[in-house]
Amino acid sequence: MWYTDCMPDWEHHNKFGVPEAFRSLLWSFKFDAIDPERSKEDIIVNTLNDGTLKHWHWIIERYGREAIWHVLAKRLTTEFYPESLNLALLVFDLPRGRMAAMRRVSPLRYA
Repeated sequence: MWYTDCMPDWEHHNKFGVPEAFRSLLWSFKFDAIDPERSKEDIIVNTLNDGTLKHWHWIIERYGREAIWHVLAKRLTTEFYPESLNLALLVFDLPRGRMAAMRRVSPLRYA
């Protein structure tokens, strides 16, 4: 087996335009049916957690920094590996307190 056989395939895409290189990141989905708009948040979260810099560049080019920022802001911090989250917060300039799990939530009140 050649080294290039293990390299992510950026030249081939599913019918919706998602590069084959994302197949391993989206292993829990039926890859051929992944629509990049309908599955935007899943693609972004999985890429931030497990993607290479080339994957990150693709989502930035595809969705834009602001859209990624908004996905980060509404997701729970527990959805990300700590190292991936720290890098994403720096790259997308999101204050840690802006993420959903970090916001103050009023305590439950029981009658």
